[in-house]
Amino acid sequence: MKKQPQQTAQTRKKLMDSFWKLYCDDGIDRVTVGAVAKDAGYNRGTFYEYFTDVYDLLDQLEDELLEYQRSLARVAFAGHWGHVAELQKKLVRSLAAKALAVRHVVQNDSEPGIDGVRWQTDGEKMRAALSLTSKGYHARPYRRFLLQDGDKERRINVPTAYDKAMQALYAFSLDPVAESTADKKSFAFRKGRSIYDAHACLCRALEGTGAPEWIVRADVRACYDSLSQEWLLAHIPMDRKVLREFLKAGVAFGGELFPTEVGISQGASLSPILGNMALDGLQAYLYEQLYPNRSPDYGGGDLTRVADDMIITARSRAQAELILELLEQFLAARGLKLNWDKTYISKVSMGFEFLSRWYRREDSVLVVRPSDQAVKRFENSLESFILGHKGSQQTLIERLNRKLNGWGSYHRVTDAFDAFRRIDSCVQALLIKKMRQLHPKRKWNEHVRKDKAEAWSGYAAGIRCRADNWTIRGYGKTYLLCLYEK
Repeated sequence: MKKQPQQTAQTRKKLMDSFWKLYCDDGIDRVTVGAVAKDAGYNRGTFYEYFTDVYDLLDQLEDELLEYQRSLARVAFAGHWGHVAELQKKLVRSLAAKALAVRHVVQNDSEPGIDGVRWQTDGEKMRAALSLTSKGYHARPYRRFLLQDGDKERRINVPTAYDKAMQALYAFSLDPVAESTADKKSFAFRKGRSIYDAHACLCRALEGTGAPEWIVRADVRACYDSLSQEWLLAHIPMDRKVLREFLKAGVAFGGELFPTEVGISQGASLSPILGNMALDGLQAYLYEQLYPNRSPDYGGGDLTRVADDMIITARSRAQAELILELLEQFLAARGLKLNWDKTYISKVSMGFEFLSRWYRREDSVLVVRPSDQAVKRFENSLESFILGHKGSQQTLIERLNRKLNGWGSYHRVTDAFDAFRRIDSCVQALLIKKMRQLHPKRKWNEHVRKDKAEAWSGYAAGIRCRADNWTIRGYGKTYLLCLYEK
């Protein structure tokens, strides 16, 4: 006779609860099948009806979370919001989600919050997982860090370990909903999407005959810091009490406590999802306003968005100006404003900057190059890195090659020949300058010289050891650094 589904689920839950209880005290290496079955009030045979071993139990816990998320995505896409709320409650109460939330916090190993707590032992991690609950939950203030990002100062707010785990837990329940309702051409902070996808999407929209002639280049001013908390509480489909705790936690800095009445915190795992959801729906809004009584012309009002950075196509300058007005209205409802320093209307044939690249259409062909600003920023970073390096010569070469390789890999899908040649010359000049600083009595060609023995095609940075010398490879050239220890 088959067991009733309710009884089966109850038995499985009891076994899992017993596993967690023993795991907290002894760790997985000391947890046995017999001990789990005995604690749950069953025999070993009952355990093996559900699990192969204790490790299979752990795997099934992760599968359980994935199944919850798949179900959430399906019902959210169908618009069954009552069912969405029920599934979210089940997910955040499941042991699988709680355990994985704690694992997420531990693996990231970020800075601790105001309490200085880090979970290190198995017991600490599992007890933390079992303690995650929304009942009586009150978020503690964030710990603020100030980071220098070029000329700008960024404020990073770090929650406590417990609050990080709570945010990760609720992110598990909110992310499938966000993915189901997101704009099709939104690319930042989404699984399976990258900057390269945004680039390809934009190229398809602007290439060929009949492509739009105008674009609106838009950027949101201080998106995270300005976002309306009232709008989030009214429109984000999650437990509003818990969301309020996340938003209103406050910030501790310099021995003082500051309230957080507006915006969301940079550094919190839930913030990218909230930021994306606040801007989702822009594409539908533009089409509804631009084409109220007819089918959309997808060449006018087509949106490509990376976080709060976006490109919107237009058929004419008049339509582009209308799009700007509609964009301001959409953002105002969320407490946001445009950053007019980075927002403008441009003809595609005149060119525009996006994602550190310069886009310009020439005779129906879209030409893409690294932007002058991006090249200049990289040159400045190379200068500060090379001239300010204090470590060994080997470390300099290794780190420099990683830096060159990363930048080159990002721009290799563009027409970057001139930019790579410019960076190549910059690296050579900086290395010569560095070697002159270290060895002022030697001639420059004794410090850095081209190695003609080996040709190098394409831009790919690498390291090659030749006796005591290290090779820096640039675009079309190979440099042999003759470095002499003092």
